[in-house]
Amino acid sequence: MGGGGCQNQWGRISVKRSAKIVLSLGSISAALWLVYALVDKQQIHIASRAAEAKTELVAAVAPRNRSSFSPKSAQSQSNKRTFNSLETGYRWNPLDPGIAENEKDAAWLSAHGYPGPDVEKYLMSLSIDALRALAEKGNQPAQAILAYRLALSGASADEFMGILDRSAAAGSVYATKMTADILQTVPEFRNPELARAYYGVLLRRGDQGGIIANTVFGSQLSQEQLVRSRMLEEVLWRKLMSARMRIYGRPFDPSMRPGFISLMERVQNPPNKG
Repeated sequence: MGGGGCQNQWGRISVKRSAKIVLSLGSISAALWLVYALVDKQQIHIASRAAEAKTELVAAVAPRNRSSFSPKSAQSQSNKRTFNSLETGYRWNPLDPGIAENEKDAAWLSAHGYPGPDVEKYLMSLSIDALRALAEKGNQPAQAILAYRLALSGASADEFMGILDRSAAAGSVYATKMTADILQTVPEFRNPELARAYYGVLLRRGDQGGIIANTVFGSQLSQEQLVRSRMLEEVLWRKLMSARMRIYGRPFDPSMRPGFISLMERVQNPPNKG
């Protein structure tokens, strides 16, 4: 449709309806900040307390164990220590590929905190204390799985979200995916709007899994929920980039997961039917 058609359409909107639209946008904006402070009953604090969130990013992995752990020290320890093959990494195995499409994909996933199928199975079998020990040494897959196990065990949202925030700031894309998965699938913390926002951040980090997840789950949201979710996504992204620069002094690795560009092209230019 040409520009003239659009102009006529908007020209027919009455003053009364325009006022309703302005009021609706104001309500959406107000709702956004309410979501920040009170996401479900668990009060997952995202951005209304940004100053506290920044402090938490350099706090201990778990409030119950306030050691000298910080993202930088954990990264340093992980560089010095070699974890065994079952504790971290995503090694390509064509007989058990998991979510990896090929060897290059597996290498990207490994470099961004994802565990391979064998590593995930092993980490899931560990106790929370064992996972915590690995997490404090900078093991990114263990950090994300620890957060998931804590969420399932009824831990506070502040505890497991703090772990995931710190891991994501350190470069773990898997931590961002795990955050979204918890908010989408764990009943006690389920919040589809916030989950969609985190899947959007996952996409911005170069993982096409974000658009796939939002294609599946995003259709379940109303238009108003989608607007709030997109606004949340933008603030979460800015918060993550800010934390990254403040703690590490450099931006994220800009690489995209193999297959990202081709998927985006298919989404934007779907094949003609018939």
